[in-house]
Parts: sequence; C-alpha cells; structure tokens
Amino acid sequence: MKDFKEIILYPYKIKSLLMKDSTIAKLILNDADANVLDETTESQLRQSIFDYSFVEEIVQDTKSFICVDVEFPWQATDTITSAQLVVLIGVSRSIMTLDNSKFKGMPGNRLANLFVATNSVITNSGIGIGTQHLQTGKSYVVSRDFACKQLVYDIPNVSCS
Repeated sequence: MKDFKEIILYPYKIKSLLMKDSTIAKLILNDADANVLDETTESQLRQSIFDYSFVEEIVQDTKSFICVDVEFPWQATDTITSAQLVVLIGVSRSIMTLDNSKFKGMPGNRLANLFVATNSVITNSGIGIGTQHLQTGKSYVVSRDFACKQLVYDIPNVSCS
C-alpha cells in the first residue's frame, strides 16, 4: 500500500528521471547534441519539464514541455483508494517536424517521439509506483500553436485517509 506522502512525491521523481533521459532532452530542447550531464542543458530542461500542471504560462515560455502530476479520482468516501499519474506532453507546431539531418533514426514527429520516450521512462522507472501500464493516451490542443498528448497511468495499491 502507498500512503499520501509517498504518492505526492511521484511527479518530482518522474520529472527527475525524465530530465536524465538523453532522448527526451534532445527532443525537448530541439538539440540533437544535448548532453544531460551539462549544467546548461539541465537548466534549460528545468524550464520545460515540470512536476505540476499549469499550461497557460508554460506555452508562452517554451516550444515544448512535459508536465507530471498526480490526480485522485473523486470518491464518496473518506479514504482515497485510487490515484493516477498524469503526464501532459506539449509541442509547438513550429518545431513539430523533426529535422532528419539532426535527428537521424527518429521517424515521425517530435510529439510522437516524446510520447514513446516518456512512456518508456515511466514504465521502467522503478520508483516504487509499481508496474506502470499506460491506461490512456489522448490528444489535446491547448492553444492554436500547441499539440499535446496526455498519458494516464493508474497507481496501484493506494490507501490514504
């Protein structure tokens, strides 16, 4: 069983793992040479990967982003028995197409590749959430310039009061 104090740390833990993934760094920063060990890269990633959801301000400051949060579905009891890890990935239309000369071996668009890379990090995270399986992956438009994918994962064995 997972308690509330443990569950609310998941977004931060996932954010930390996403910031260490070289594929995600390259795609988010639109830099095929991005090095996750570089301080400048880390600083730039902090401006694009968040452990909370607040899209309005983010889309003004960046061309792509990832927001990670936990939601607790409404229940008519005093005990929380389920939770979901919710990840929103957004990419500006201006950088959606990948430059094949820079991003060799990555078919598709930037959003599709971020979706695959993020799902891989989360499903292999080993941070105590349990085995994560993508429950849903929905497409959204948060402004006329951004396309998004929302990934939702169930967090098993929740017991919080």
